[in-house]
Parts: sequence; structure tokens; C-alpha cells
Amino acid sequence: MFQTGPLYVPKNDDFGQPYLQESETYLAGIIRFKNGCIGNVHFNARSIRTEKPYVAFYGTHGILMLEDPNFFGGDVKVILKGQTEPTVIPHTHGYKGNCRGLGVAEMAWSLRMNRTPRTNADMAVHALEILTGIMESSRTGRFYELESGFSLQPMLPKGFLGPEYAQNQPEGALYF
Repeated sequence: MFQTGPLYVPKNDDFGQPYLQESETYLAGIIRFKNGCIGNVHFNARSIRTEKPYVAFYGTHGILMLEDPNFFGGDVKVILKGQTEPTVIPHTHGYKGNCRGLGVAEMAWSLRMNRTPRTNADMAVHALEILTGIMESSRTGRFYELESGFSLQPMLPKGFLGPEYAQNQPEGALYF
């Protein structure tokens, strides 16, 4: 039920006044991976882009494009060197829709099965250290050596595409 009444005004003398935002809104860096690959990263929280957000990985043989990571679904596409149109990579592991919450469900299932979740605290700490390391490198003008790391866990079983498959698999509890 909608109720009308006086507009709520916070009890703060500075409410509605301009303020200085003291946080990073643009971040760019170069990452050298353990396997020797070099990657450029660009984050922009104040972009005025009108197209739908996406993540792209540019390589010497092509470009891999992922949908907006805030919605946990969509197609994975690749444009190989010499092509002009992207090719959609077929889903092989299931959960091709907007599966927000799947990571938490998998974590709970893993803990019940006494194994390491696919996404875990070590992975989160590593991701955070990458971002703060880029800022530290920018501030000092020196390379930043990461101290953290994590162990990759196995992917969901290939072919995990629906209830018929899921009911006979150990991780069938994740199908919803």
C-alpha cells in the first residue's frame, strides 16, 4: 500500500550540497600473468557510454567478448583475426541464463560436501590485491608484485544443461 506524507529529509546540514568524491573512478593498468601473457585493464565508473556494458579480451588471434557481468548471463562471443562478425560460442556447462545466486548456491553445496568452493576467499583476496596493486603501482611508479594467489577448482560438469542431466549428478542440487 502506498502512503503519502511529508518527504523524508535527512538530519544532516550538508544534505543536498556538492561534495568532493575521494575515490578512484578510473583505473588503468598492465598485468603480466604467470604464463607470460600481458593484459591491459581499464575500469571507468564515470563513463557516459550508451551501449550495453561488456567485458572484452583482446588477443593476437581474436577478441573474446562477454556480456555485462552484473547480470550473470548472456552469450560468449569471439571475433577471430580476419573476421568482422562475432561467432557465438555454444554453452556446454549449463546455466546460460541470468543465474544470480549460483555462486552462493555452489559455495553452500561445496561446504556441505566438504570441498573447496569454486569461488572462495583466496580468489576474492587475489582480485582485490590486483586492483589495489594497480593503484599502488600508479602511486609509486614501480611494478607491484602480487603476494596472494589461489587454486583453481574444477568447473561444473560439462553438459550440465537441465533437470534430466542434473538429477543423476552429484551437483544436481544446484539446478533450479
